[in-house]
Amino acid sequence: MKCDLKKMYFLDFKMRILLQRAKNAVVIVDGEKKCEVPIGFVCFVGFRKDDKDDGLNWAIRKLLSLFLWEADDGTPWKKAIADVDGGIIFVHDPCLNATVDTQNQPSFENVMPEEQSKQWYDKLVQKVCSQYKADHVFAQPFGQKMKVDFINDGPLTINIDSFNRK
Repeated sequence: MKCDLKKMYFLDFKMRILLQRAKNAVVIVDGEKKCEVPIGFVCFVGFRKDDKDDGLNWAIRKLLSLFLWEADDGTPWKKAIADVDGGIIFVHDPCLNATVDTQNQPSFENVMPEEQSKQWYDKLVQKVCSQYKADHVFAQPFGQKMKVDFINDGPLTINIDSFNRK
């Protein structure tokens, strides 16, 4: 996805990013390899329909500033994504805000509608591209099925919730 997206409208929202530190990530869409990231993040992103505050900028700052890699001397938690020249893969995943509290099938009543989700997904990608290295950012074409193959490096999985920030 190119980062020259048209201007998006401002809406209040909350979002969830399930970030996994990854090695050797490969994205395949329609049987074709779209990107390969030797080191970086795979980020599953979901938006809620009842969201009321703007957490986008907060979530992006958090994503780009987390110290999740060790220093050259082996000291843990010293390097951020830019320090390791890492790539970022975004995958829109509405299931992140689905619930299974009262049933055995997921309920999507809290999930933002598709049209709004696409606007916010595009806006997220555009902002990350403008604040990081655009050629290191890959976004799943919205709504398309894809395969993501990667090694969870750690394992290390972090949940960034704009509605649980302090």
